[in-house]
Amino acid sequence: MALPTLREVLRMPVVRGARPLVVAGEVGLDRDVRWVHSSELPDIATLLRGGELVLTTGSLWSSDEAAQVAFVASLADVEAAGLVVELHRRWSAGLPAGVVRACAAHGLPLVALGREVRFAAIAQAVGERIVDGQLTELRAVERIHTTFTRLSLAEAEVPEILQAAHRIAGLPVVLESDEHHVVAFAADPTGDDAELLADWAEISRLVSAPGPADAAEPADGAEHIGPAEHIGPAERTGPAERTGLSTTVEPTTSALTSAAELTATAGSTRWDASVGWLVAPVGAGKRRWGRLVIVTAQPPGDRLVVLAERAAAAVALRRLNDRDRDGLVRRSHHEIMLALAVRPTADALRRCELAGLPLRRRRFVAVALRPSSGSDIGDVVAAVVHATRTRRLPALVSQIGPDVHALLSLPAVDVPGGANVPGSVNAPGGAVDAAVDGLAADVRRRHAVVVAASRPVNEPARLGATLAEARQVLESVGDASGADPARVVHRLDDVHVRGLIALLGTDPRLAAFVDRELAGLRAHDARWSTDLVGAVRALLAHPTSKASAAGSIHLSRPAFYARLEKAEQVIGASLDDPEIRTSLHLALLAHDVAAARPNTTVRPPRPG
Repeated sequence: MALPTLREVLRMPVVRGARPLVVAGEVGLDRDVRWVHSSELPDIATLLRGGELVLTTGSLWSSDEAAQVAFVASLADVEAAGLVVELHRRWSAGLPAGVVRACAAHGLPLVALGREVRFAAIAQAVGERIVDGQLTELRAVERIHTTFTRLSLAEAEVPEILQAAHRIAGLPVVLESDEHHVVAFAADPTGDDAELLADWAEISRLVSAPGPADAAEPADGAEHIGPAEHIGPAERTGPAERTGLSTTVEPTTSALTSAAELTATAGSTRWDASVGWLVAPVGAGKRRWGRLVIVTAQPPGDRLVVLAERAAAAVALRRLNDRDRDGLVRRSHHEIMLALAVRPTADALRRCELAGLPLRRRRFVAVALRPSSGSDIGDVVAAVVHATRTRRLPALVSQIGPDVHALLSLPAVDVPGGANVPGSVNAPGGAVDAAVDGLAADVRRRHAVVVAASRPVNEPARLGATLAEARQVLESVGDASGADPARVVHRLDDVHVRGLIALLGTDPRLAAFVDRELAGLRAHDARWSTDLVGAVRALLAHPTSKASAAGSIHLSRPAFYARLEKAEQVIGASLDDPEIRTSLHLALLAHDVAAARPNTTVRPPRPG
């Protein structure tokens, strides 16, 4: 809250008319005046909380200089804003030297009033100024709450939330992840974004991260701040309190404090003066995943703290909407897709339509995504949901096992002979492929994933088959190590014999074939610590050049030839035989596909 400073109070007409003269402690004139007390009590300090301006005639002051010094020290100890003395009572000849020296020593502003004035008038004027400031602050806080409540109800996207915070604050607003990577930001378009974001991650790591463990003690250079503790004491709800000769003028603050409590987070928001960052956590507890930063060179007021926390809460809610948007919806999609995979019954198809997946005059395509080992699959699900909504693609989206699956429904386009017409939905470069490619690109911008897609189908009865095809293609590609990094989406035409192997899946006959073809080589490698399997793999990867094959595994040609000769002895066949090469190649591919399949146990070498 913007409280008046003592300098501003001295400029108010009611005070200026009393001819104020700053006698000592001029360095403290920019202190905030929180309240006003008029009192003649020598022990008034025991009733103060800090920031009060004390008005007195000094009529009950002791003539003893030591007592005068102790009185001033008591005011300084409680951080009073200042001491104002009317001279026309006891001290018309001038203020006592002990008081003047003590105020100068403590830096406590001492003001002498040359004319008689009603203290009640000063108290009223300053009190009204404080109340007006509180009401202004309350209205601003209410506008902030209204703005971000509206954005949350409208499910505004993160960039819109950040832009709203930037418009209100007039300062750059940056959203970062827990890894200190910039996720999004809003700043003046005429500013230098490069300068704003330069060395962001390095600086961010130096800024103490708010969290439960930090609540007890702020790190160096950072301070905990919370709106409720700045706005005013809620326990003082009356316009005035009287104790003996002391009068306290304090505005009612309960309404403002209640508004502030909506966003107070027990000191979790911090301002780091060393870099000028106001930092608010995004998410709470185990759901905390990032921070919202408002860049401000000046110490933030309560309004800016409220703004940071409400914006951070709106971002967290947006993320919850993307990720956990009614867990029942995700569960429902999961059940429907599993039912379709078994058999697209009439009940399953009806549930598709009830879930928002239109079936009439539509074309359907399945998409399967496998996150990298370091990715959170929940984040990938949220990204797919977000991308389908952004692109207005009706879809079922769910996690199935270690992968994310989506079933898309797109408008059908009647094109005579569409399968042969370039640009039709049936053509490789048609609208369906374009929609899938766009969806995949959106997700890949945010996460490391391998994406596979089925061919489009027209009939709802084939939804199970299209889901299976996408899964088959994904199994063929495996993880990122087996994927073509230049290919955004992998399709059946891209996987060739791997697709056939993936289709056979965990068929025991395929496993028996792999064992039969590779058992001898594996057993020899296990017993003698050789790598005959690696030599055969290199030969099959470079079928036209044994020199290239040897170089690929960093062997000299004689050593490589010796390994091939030993491999031929072990398998009892020539590696120049095309059929033998084909069998070994199929066995190795099947082994690779099985090894890349999540939750698949790869058989260990059998003892020879």
